[in-house]
Amino acid sequence: MKKREEKRLEAAQMKFLRHLLGITKLDKEKYQCIREKTGAQNIVKEIKQHQKKWLKHVQRMDRNRIPKQALRYRPKETKLRIHNITAKAASKFGSEALGTEEKRGTTFRSSTHEIFETLTGDNKIG
Repeated sequence: MKKREEKRLEAAQMKFLRHLLGITKLDKEKYQCIREKTGAQNIVKEIKQHQKKWLKHVQRMDRNRIPKQALRYRPKETKLRIHNITAKAASKFGSEALGTEEKRGTTFRSSTHEIFETLTGDNKIG
């Protein structure tokens, strides 16, 4: 979980707890005091505990189970697929990048190669 997500979760939790107790931000109650009054834990800590618990559960599974396979999955290194650029996206570079006007609206491998070469100055496309 990213720091930004953690901060947003904590803020949402505090907003809920303040509303539950009828406390406004103007009352300037500390987060710790609010948590003590409600008996709530830090939501980020709870989420991380559940994630650890789930990870241990998945690690105990057999190899053929899908969650275990998903956890162990590592994608193979793939080449950049420049040829999937559509003519619509390529039209940003003008008709000279596509070659002719009638090619617009379709995908052409040779046209995308030309665009790639124009943008990068590189002739190598795998």
